[in-house]
Amino acid sequence: MANPKSYNISMLATTIIFGVLIFSGEAVSQSAGIGKNFDDVEKLAVKEGKVRVGSGLTAEEAPFVLKGFNRKYPMIKVDMTPVSGTARAERIFNEALAGVVEFDLYDVPAAMQNRFVKGGVVAGPFEWRKLLPGVPEIHISPDGYFNASGFNLRIIGYNPSLVQANRIPKDWSDCLDSYWKGKVAVDVHPRFLSGLYKSWGEAKILEYAAQFKNNQPIWKHNQTEAVMQIATGEYPIMCGAHYATIFSVLRSDPTAKLAMALPKEVPVSLEK
Repeated sequence: MANPKSYNISMLATTIIFGVLIFSGEAVSQSAGIGKNFDDVEKLAVKEGKVRVGSGLTAEEAPFVLKGFNRKYPMIKVDMTPVSGTARAERIFNEALAGVVEFDLYDVPAAMQNRFVKGGVVAGPFEWRKLLPGVPEIHISPDGYFNASGFNLRIIGYNPSLVQANRIPKDWSDCLDSYWKGKVAVDVHPRFLSGLYKSWGEAKILEYAAQFKNNQPIWKHNQTEAVMQIATGEYPIMCGAHYATIFSVLRSDPTAKLAMALPKEVPVSLEK
């Protein structure tokens, strides 16, 4: 399987040049000031010379991702800050409402995107197809406000020291096993279920959700925190864990007690 961070390299490099104009305390409704095409955007970005980015990338990953961008645009200084979680997003949103803008370009969590748009703190909508003709249509949100900077896979994470070989989960149905009752960690925003909607349909999703609830999952508000708790042995498994989060932990510490199981159907979401 291709490493999701490799997708981030080209997609973020393509998107980041828009950052000097994308996130604003006084968001615009039209693309005025952005330019009519990528060349216009490029000239405006070079003129401004700096972009502040709030990203899900870690401090270790950012230099690797930005290497190509910095080589092509040495005149644009990129100030990259690792940002993740809905709690931080809430703070950024409230500050933007008050006119305090920390970032020019921000990776808005999926759960918060509608609030950012309705709150009027993100610029747009844009005619992304004219500005970025080479970007696939699926990377652009239907409302025209967001352009994907990477992919995120939802999988099952587990602690190999706590999960016996014959108990390693192989599919989403294993998360319903009563053996894991009261032991399964899951994000309070179970995006893995909405990601399965097209494949499963509404009836199966609702049936699964009801059964999953009966298995008394442990609801977590932060992916990184939950994954670290799996690694330290607080919980044996996490259903709907982010592949990128587990990969990041293992990249920093290959000895971490973490492993991944890829179900037959792997939901993939676009990160904006």
